[in-house]
Amino acid sequence: MKKYSRVLSIIIVALFICSGWSMPSFLRKKKANNLYKKEEYSGALDIYQDLQIDYPYKADINYNKGNILYRLERYDEAENTFKKALQSKDNNIRKKAYYNIGNTLYRQDKLEEAIKSYEETLKIDSTDQDAEYNIELIKKKLEKKQQQKQDKPEEDKKDKQDKQDKKDKQQQDKQKAGGKQKQENQENKKDKESKEENKQKQENKEEKKPKQGNDNKNSKPENDKKDKNTPEEKAKREQAKQILDAIKQDEKKLKQNLNEKDEFNNKEEKVRYDW
Repeated sequence: MKKYSRVLSIIIVALFICSGWSMPSFLRKKKANNLYKKEEYSGALDIYQDLQIDYPYKADINYNKGNILYRLERYDEAENTFKKALQSKDNNIRKKAYYNIGNTLYRQDKLEEAIKSYEETLKIDSTDQDAEYNIELIKKKLEKKQQQKQDKPEEDKKDKQDKQDKKDKQQQDKQKAGGKQKQENQENKKDKESKEENKQKQENKEEKKPKQGNDNKNSKPENDKKDKNTPEEKAKREQAKQILDAIKQDEKKLKQNLNEKDEFNNKEEKVRYDW
């Protein structure tokens, strides 16, 4: 039976093509839906856009087009297209349209509006568990956001205090380091002054200390002078003078003898010339 219906569909399509008529809407929707199942969303969207031109108010066309736009993550367009499907008198289409509007709003982070859309779904079908679950999920998310919003000032305050504490600690460390350096500089200065003072004292001490060489030099004449005044030294000097006078006397006699000899020799060696 399926084989015959498929053949019949092909024959009908061929007749429309040959006659120049456009393909019937149900065949185009079928082709678009097959592309949708294959996740070929762009091709499916092209067909539904053509169908929407021909049938702008058909709820099922708008609903299916909205699903394709949602899959393409074009959430704003999907929302508006789903809203057109709400004009349908079919509660099943309207229920699914409200539910999918809630999904597009959730994706756009319009959480409170999403809850309202899911609630509209429950008004049509109070047994829709997916809508109930989504409402509870979004409420928890809103509570968490509210808690984070309340905690944020405290966190900001804490962060600010931590930054201030860190800054104060750095300032204290800097001052402590500066004080330590200043103390070290003072100690170094004090040590330097102490060394210079000790050096100056040592120099002054050296200047005041009598020089050993000069003392010996000065003291020696005194000793010599003292020694010369002793009786023994006088006797020695007298004896030395006598010896010196005797030597001089001997030299004088020797010189006189030498002179006499020279005169004798001269006389003896006088040249006599024979002419």
